[in-house]
Amino acid sequence: MSAPGSPAAQTGWKEGDEITAINGQKIGPAYPCSPLSRWAGGPAGTEVTLSLADGSTRKLKLADYCRATGYLLTVLKRQVP
Repeated sequence: MSAPGSPAAQTGWKEGDEITAINGQKIGPAYPCSPLSRWAGGPAGTEVTLSLADGSTRKLKLADYCRATGYLLTVLKRQVP
């Protein structure tokens, strides 16, 4: 799911969207501990290309987003092979 009011929610992301790669780098089993996992914390204005399980790609422009509300930006639901 994407948090209400987040950059992801504002651009139509929804629960079930499965991201398989970020800027061409595949998401693998080590993703949670890798530098790749910090992509959403990049500077505002950074454009990120996300590849989805259905073969499509989407571009997302990062924006300043306050997480003080307790929401996490959770736009990916992935399966570890």
